[in-house]
Amino acid sequence: DLTVTGVQTCALPISHADRYMYIPLVGLALAVVFPLGERVRSAGRPAAVAAVAVGVGVCFVWGVPAHGQVSRWRDTRTLFEHTLRHTFRNSVVHYNLGYWLQERGEVALARRHFLAAYEIDPAHPGAAVNLGLLRFLDGDQEEGVELIEAGLRADPAHARGHLNLAVALVQRGEHARAQGHLEQVLAVAGPTDQLERLRAHRMLPELAALRGDPSG
Repeated sequence: DLTVTGVQTCALPISHADRYMYIPLVGLALAVVFPLGERVRSAGRPAAVAAVAVGVGVCFVWGVPAHGQVSRWRDTRTLFEHTLRHTFRNSVVHYNLGYWLQERGEVALARRHFLAAYEIDPAHPGAAVNLGLLRFLDGDQEEGVELIEAGLRADPAHARGHLNLAVALVQRGEHARAQGHLEQVLAVAGPTDQLERLRAHRMLPELAALRGDPSG
């Protein structure tokens, strides 16, 4: 019952966030088109034909780049990979793409992106926690635990970091330490950490049974 940290939000420069202009531009377009349409109708047929030709041309000119933009937003993977091609040392996108890939079972590729995020920003708690968990599962238990602990040093209130460390410690037989981290999950879990809280609640009695404490 292993878990990984969730997706981190990524704020791109406003000049690149053109999706935020879609709705505002509707009003601007209406403000231009309706008065212009009235003037074209009053000017007669030749003006109407010219206006239609211009409109078709504008649609074609803007349709080509619009098609390109739509293709980049086809799915999460396409968007993140496009962003990585056009940004430099973007630890947030590497991390988010790694998380998306891991959730879909592409662990080897996810590991590469977690490693890239961690190398860019060693203080990134999510990258350290996820990379550490994968290293642990690969059999490098010492380095895996060290990476998860590094993530917790960067963010002591990282609920999934505590949960992942507890899972690793249980597998190593360090039940007392594991219980401490499960209790930390319950102590630091916020509104977005309900899954971590639930898993910690489930693991605590199982861990108590392993320790021979039926009252746990």
